[in-house]
Amino acid sequence: NLLTEPDPRGLEDVRQGIRRLGKAFGRERDSDALLAWFDGRLTATKQALAGRTPVRAAAWFDGSVAGGRTTLGEAMTAAGLVNVAADVDGWGRLDQERLVHLRPEVLLVPVASSSDAPPSLDDAPALVAWQAAGGRVLGIRGALLGTVSQHLADLVVEIAERVHGIHVP
Repeated sequence: NLLTEPDPRGLEDVRQGIRRLGKAFGRERDSDALLAWFDGRLTATKQALAGRTPVRAAAWFDGSVAGGRTTLGEAMTAAGLVNVAADVDGWGRLDQERLVHLRPEVLLVPVASSSDAPPSLDDAPALVAWQAAGGRVLGIRGALLGTVSQHLADLVVEIAERVHGIHVP
């Protein structure tokens, strides 16, 4: 039998997918434990962020952004960010000038590994000017930025810790 899962559009869709997979494979206890871990990480992050001011941010993939109704957009919110591209439904194109006009404080961009420096923005003059004026570019492992699994909890923690300078226990 072939098991297919719908494309998740948010954190609750990921939760439901974990439940369905646990049931389909007779591993409900394991999926319950995984969900407890997932929800525990999100709750710990929310508690660590208490009293912090949300930071305006965008996840930018060389012209594409994670808008509203995406797992990444919801992960950004859970990490204490305001997704400036939330009006884009799903994944969409957004040129650099429009992105700068949305006034993000932080730009999340994919990198190959955690130790990699963020890519140069030299081919994006509006973003170079934005960065020179104090905008922060934060490189996040591309595999983590694109996850639609329980690893979204790891993404939320990493973004929250790096953007807000907190420690999530």
